Amino acid sequence: MARTRKAKVEPKAPVAKRAAGAIAPATPIIPPSAALVSSKTVITEKDIFNASSSTQELVSLINTLTSTSQDKLFDDYRAKTQMQLDESYRIIEELNQEIAAKNEIIERLKVSSSKSALNLDQTPSKQPQSSQNLYKSPIRRKKTTDVADLITQDQLSKELDTIGITLDMLELLTGLRITNYEEDDNKFYFDISQSSTAESSDEKKKKNGASAPPAPASGNSLTIVYRLVIAKEFDSTAEINYVPTFLKEGSDDDHIERLKDILPEYFCDNLSFPYNTLSQFYTKINRALNKGVKA
Repeated sequence: MARTRKAKVEPKAPVAKRAAGAIAPATPIIPPSAALVSSKTVITEKDIFNASSSTQELVSLINTLTSTSQDKLFDDYRAKTQMQLDESYRIIEELNQEIAAKNEIIERLKVSSSKSALNLDQTPSKQPQSSQNLYKSPIRRKKTTDVADLITQDQLSKELDTIGITLDMLELLTGLRITNYEEDDNKFYFDISQSSTAESSDEKKKKNGASAPPAPASGNSLTIVYRLVIAKEFDSTAEINYVPTFLKEGSDDDHIERLKDILPEYFCDNLSFPYNTLSQFYTKINRALNKGVKA
């Protein structure tokens, strides 16, 4: 009987038993973002095995794994952005302060310019334009303030001469001359010289060719000086105050007596009358002076 040969079975190598709860060996655990982080964020199996007995250490490892480089980049970006915002706020504040200062200067210049324009409108003073001085005409009153309406210094001199000639003509026609003008806060003051406008009898005889004995100089013309005062403000009708300044001390006594003889008595004392009767006032004095010349 043949013997059956038993196959020789090689004993299997004993399989090492793994401790309960042990983790199979594996490659080191690297979080997805670890490629962007330094090596300090790489956690190995040994680190996890050593920390398995301590909850605090495990929590620390988890925190390390969850704190990636993206968090660090975000923190850096947020800090840099905040710095840029702070710098922008600072620059904006400086610009606002500069604008406020410029606006204050502009307002001061506007006020100064308005005052200068007001002064030029209130007084007929010269107005410089480039190198030539321009003036407002004392005769021709313009409604506009255009430069074309202004006149040069030569034109102003000619107009002043024209004014002088005009006043001389008015004096020849009326015998009136305003010798002085003053004003204060409440009143206007006019010192006036009024002369007779009629010819004396001696002058008429000379024109007619008749001989006549020479007459005294005072007989050819009579002149009276007086002051008219007008209030700047009044209730209803403006009044004129008459002051006979020809009676003041130092005047020619003979001339004063002659004026007293020919003038109505009320012209030798202060009096007041409405301004719309000024022409009548002038006519009465002129009539009295002419009457005295003819006498």
